[in-house]
Amino acid sequence: MRVIAGSAKGRPLRAAGAATRPITDRVKENLFNILGARIVAANVLDLFAGAGSVGIEALSRGARAATFVEVDRAALNAIHTNLHATRLAERARVVRRDVFKFLRDAAEPYDVIYVAPPQYRGCGQRHSSSSIKARG
Repeated sequence: MRVIAGSAKGRPLRAAGAATRPITDRVKENLFNILGARIVAANVLDLFAGAGSVGIEALSRGARAATFVEVDRAALNAIHTNLHATRLAERARVVRRDVFKFLRDAAEPYDVIYVAPPQYRGCGQRHSSSSIKARG
């Protein structure tokens, strides 16, 4: 796992451990090819962030800010380690909170929201009303 492009291109990222399933570099590259220039100056929300690979990639490619929401301690440690290793921590906010509770209380608008819930926890079956706002 590594940063594919931008200011932190080529930097390796620490995995979050057994509690997460990281996005592959190939899938991440395809995702950002689709997003293209929309990521520049965007406010990004990375839910179920794992090691933070997607939000970090966004920051490396010019996102204005990224918020990482995660509850797993090992994953949170990996996010912090990866943000410091890539020198992107200044534009990042790491939140240790249940994603559904975060969404219920969120007031900040986001330009790009990435969601990759852990399938084994039945997250797809949960229903939650959310006040989250997406721009555009």
